[in-house]
Amino acid sequence: MLEAPDADAYDRSAEPFGYAQDRRSRRSLLAHLASDAPLLSRDKRAKAFLNRNQDFLGRFKGKAREIIELLVDKYRVWGIEEIAKPEIFRVRPLSEYGTFTAIAEPFQGQGNLRKAVDELQVRLYAAA
Repeated sequence: MLEAPDADAYDRSAEPFGYAQDRRSRRSLLAHLASDAPLLSRDKRAKAFLNRNQDFLGRFKGKAREIIELLVDKYRVWGIEEIAKPEIFRVRPLSEYGTFTAIAEPFQGQGNLRKAVDELQVRLYAAA
């Protein structure tokens, strides 16, 4: 019978390559190992996203644009998994925009906010 690996197995397995705990995401490491994609820190990936996705960012005005940019900042610190969680909108500075419903208003609703976050996630990994 196979045993499940412990929770830190990923981080320890990456240590010999010098990738553990240095703000590179699991997704980046797996893409690098599987297809020789560039291994970028979240900071570099966020900068590449901001440089190469002005068309995406230009679709959002005012508060919606501010929220997207704050999500990019949260990605830099916490990673891709965290910006996908609805709880991210309860954390400062995003929580300063109000409830989730209030945050969704500049996007014309919660469904459009979810679509914007989903597209943001895809574009963050396509930007490199």
